Amino acid sequence: MESAMITEEAIERCPEGREGFTRRQFLRGVALFGGMTILSANGVRYTFAASTTEVPDVVVTLVLRGGFDGLSAVVPTDENLMRKVRGQIYIPNASLLPLDREFGLHPALKPLLPLWQAKELAIVNTIGAPTHSRSHFDEISDVAYAAYGEKDKRSGWIARFLDVAGSGSVVQSVGIGSTTRQLIGGKAAPVNVDAINNFRLDSIYGYKAEDMAGFIDETHGRWTNVWATQAKSTIAALDQIAKASAQRSSVSYPNTGTGQRLRDVAALLKAGIGVRAVDIEFQGDWDMHANMGNLENGWLTSYLADLGGSIASFREDLGVLWSRVTVVTVTEFGRRVSQNESTGTEHGWGTSTFVAGGGVNGGKIHGRFPGLDEKQLKDGDLVVTADYRSLLTEILTRRAGITAQGCWDEMDGYDRDAILNFAELIVKECIKEISAKAKAVLVLEATLDGKVKTGRKGTAMYQVKIHGKASHAGLEPEKGINATIEIAHAVLAITAMENSEHGTTVVPTTLHAGNTTNTVPDLAILDIDIRSYSMDDLKRVDAAIKGLKPVNAATRYEITGGFNRPPLETTSTMALYERAEKVAKALGMPPLGHASVGGASDGNFAAAAGAQVLDGLGAVGGGAHAAHEWVDISTLEDRSRLLHALVKDLLND
Repeated sequence: MESAMITEEAIERCPEGREGFTRRQFLRGVALFGGMTILSANGVRYTFAASTTEVPDVVVTLVLRGGFDGLSAVVPTDENLMRKVRGQIYIPNASLLPLDREFGLHPALKPLLPLWQAKELAIVNTIGAPTHSRSHFDEISDVAYAAYGEKDKRSGWIARFLDVAGSGSVVQSVGIGSTTRQLIGGKAAPVNVDAINNFRLDSIYGYKAEDMAGFIDETHGRWTNVWATQAKSTIAALDQIAKASAQRSSVSYPNTGTGQRLRDVAALLKAGIGVRAVDIEFQGDWDMHANMGNLENGWLTSYLADLGGSIASFREDLGVLWSRVTVVTVTEFGRRVSQNESTGTEHGWGTSTFVAGGGVNGGKIHGRFPGLDEKQLKDGDLVVTADYRSLLTEILTRRAGITAQGCWDEMDGYDRDAILNFAELIVKECIKEISAKAKAVLVLEATLDGKVKTGRKGTAMYQVKIHGKASHAGLEPEKGINATIEIAHAVLAITAMENSEHGTTVVPTTLHAGNTTNTVPDLAILDIDIRSYSMDDLKRVDAAIKGLKPVNAATRYEITGGFNRPPLETTSTMALYERAEKVAKALGMPPLGHASVGGASDGNFAAAAGAQVLDGLGAVGGGAHAAHEWVDISTLEDRSRLLHALVKDLLND
């Protein structure tokens, strides 16, 4: 969709408005996490206000390895329920630091309270990955690469960010710790250090950095040598880090590995050597299966005190530079809701994330908390309601200076369709926010035989996975549970949900089952496209799909998806249509005519936000999405004249 939103605020609020980008360009500009689809239905703008600086910010990721127990850090105040599920590790409300009506902060995190009160700290609740895995190895890789299901991913999400928005410095990304960081590993090679004061350019000959670089040039002559280039870059990086080591601070940090590492980060940033991204691993294991401890002592309290104190000292140390820094905590997964028999917690799913910085929309808990009743959990886990990649996208688009220019070419090797699907989540929220205040929204989708579009169907999309059991198709098929047979029953049940009276279509689209020709399929996957002019009917189909029951009780259904776009109703369009007809008549054009169509556009979102919308103001043509799709070039001038005149008419009010 190409759209014109008639409001000055539209230009001020969205970066694509300022730069004159098209929708597709904007999608490309934010698409930095290749090969994924968003499974979360919560695409809200979680944490950020408008950027306070024109200079791109620095992103600092603080990795909490082991699985961070968000329920112990950001504690629900439903005391009866928490006492029941948390047992000996339960934290009384009287001990909590107040956040809002529903949540309190663990008292060990007291150093973070001033940041919260200054609105420089935000919390995202029940955030996590779309997959439900409890494997440390798998999940930390997925978190680093932000590309689920792609085991051969070549770079972390920060590295892909730097590919398009790097500073050009030889130390634009730094990992502080003893191992190479997956988050920043990629084409933009990171510098990995254990502590910056250990990096010097001493040699037995006393050479300085420039002497060593000159020696390499003399050795290799004038011809280009990959090793020589890399060696000189390394020398330059070490020299820059050595200069940063002199930027020491009198601020008191916790006497811990984490405190020291954040002190080093502050020194690097104050040195002004072009650092754009830093990855730090918290020095300690959050995998607390046993003896988490109570309020007064134990691993959890000690670690939380370290975390809170280190971030608070970091903020004090940076001073005015704090406005250019965004700190985000990252972990592979949360912990189980219930305490185990060893007064610890097992690997879980949803968790909490802290986001701190001068530009954060802080003093708020973002995200939808699903509840802790047994029926609200998934296999005893806190359900994820916010895909953490949405937060990462917002950091890069709202606080790290990402624009559309030049981004797309850097995405070579990634699944572009999946990237667009992901990026659309962010664009959707931008459309809704701006449309709510817009005078009009004009959608430049193609016409229907020259007619503008005053109605569109709403859409919903689902995926049904059916799990069976594999066995040899020849030797012992009776021992298998055939997912293909079950999906056939599901297809018949799903297609019966159509309702021609309301124009409701329910269409099974892609279908995949089995892996080999001689194996009883243990998995079948079906995608479904739903469209209707009636929101009530979309809700009916939604309930029916989610209520599907297996014909073979031995199979297991996994159903995901939901509403995509609400219907575009004539109540939101007819006033603008009548105005457009008057404008067309004044131009000497024939009547436009109008129609309702089955396809959806982003105009659906705009109308749902309360805007007046007119769709189908684009080219005259046909064959949408087909190989024979065409445009009548001779009509482009008249359609442009109509749009220009309609915009002028609207602005003259």
